[in-house]
Amino acid sequence: MSRLNSNPNPVPPGLNYEKAIEFLSPQFESFGFTCTKHVMPENTFLEKQKSTNQLLDGPRINLQAEKKSGKKPGLVLYAHVDVVPVQEESWTVPPWEGVIKDGKMYGRGTSDCKSSIAAILGALETISALKLDLAFDLNILITTDEEVGPYSGLCWLADMDVVWGDYFFCLDGSSDTLGIGANGMLEWMVEVHGKSVHSGISFLGQNAIEQTNLIISGFLELKNEIEKRRSVMPSSPEIQNQTGGKRANISPVLNVTMINSGVKVNIVPDKCVIKGDRRYIPEENIDDVIKELEDKLAEIKNAHPELSYELKTRKIYGGYSTEPTHSWVSFVKNIISYIKDEEPPIAGAQGSIDVGCVMEKRKIPQCAFGAGTTLESRIHGHDENILVSDLLDLTKVIALVITNPLD
Repeated sequence: MSRLNSNPNPVPPGLNYEKAIEFLSPQFESFGFTCTKHVMPENTFLEKQKSTNQLLDGPRINLQAEKKSGKKPGLVLYAHVDVVPVQEESWTVPPWEGVIKDGKMYGRGTSDCKSSIAAILGALETISALKLDLAFDLNILITTDEEVGPYSGLCWLADMDVVWGDYFFCLDGSSDTLGIGANGMLEWMVEVHGKSVHSGISFLGQNAIEQTNLIISGFLELKNEIEKRRSVMPSSPEIQNQTGGKRANISPVLNVTMINSGVKVNIVPDKCVIKGDRRYIPEENIDDVIKELEDKLAEIKNAHPELSYELKTRKIYGGYSTEPTHSWVSFVKNIISYIKDEEPPIAGAQGSIDVGCVMEKRKIPQCAFGAGTTLESRIHGHDENILVSDLLDLTKVIALVITNPLD
């Protein structure tokens, strides 16, 4: 794990992917896997990924490790090598060294989700030492750019039909729930146009900020309506506890998260840009989600004809879910229960993940489990960490999953 962290892969920009893959490939090959390095073509990267985030840089190298006989069901094991950036001044330990103290391992990516890659290798080492047989043909995918989207390495591999398998085990999960799905994510931007004049005669202009306030107020009304909806997927126990049970099931969310306007105090601004995201439950359709925003804006303009705006939307990842009673979910749940001596809660995720790209292409059963806890691991925060015991448990879970047949 510390070797993985010694090659920092924060995105943006997403450098050092090649170093990480060069380190991992021989590890998998030593266990008899055939490894393929899939490099996203530069033109694809520029068009579908970098065009949305100019801070990205470097080759997008993804690893596929395969071991198959053609006689067993196929299983995808998935984790991503990229991590979010750090603000080192906020950390109490070096973020890239994998420091272990008080039963925890600290470092960027420990919970999200380099520990899962270490757990895969640990499971394979145990299986090799015990000379156990695999129950599945394995398709292990270690990919890039999950943390930024919208076209991560996994999305590209899905488009390239590289993601073969009958079942999907996402290891970008938490140790306190067995995940069965996630919200989809849509980014939106509204640019409001006004008329710039000297602030002393502001009544002769049109203040774009004031016009934007009409939209924000309308969107907050829509937010209240949207967030009353619920998915059939339950929320994690932490979400349920934090909301006093008001969000016992996964809910859609509408957020206004960014605003930019003005150049000087005594100038009425002629433009104001607001941005946000819309998390939508699997039961919602992306076209309906966009139309709902369009309809709300049309309603606001009908009440305020002077309003001038432009709406832009960008889909990031789609929502998806697997039935909690599906045999694959039950199979993994029983193994986790055996290892941890307690049954894991089954829940969906309020956030979004690039597994949605796969599920749109191939409707295969999936579930997610990992080493970090939902709140205590400080995912994406300073002093990100995991319990060492959770890492060991994840290693055992992976080993049992891939060596036991699915009845």
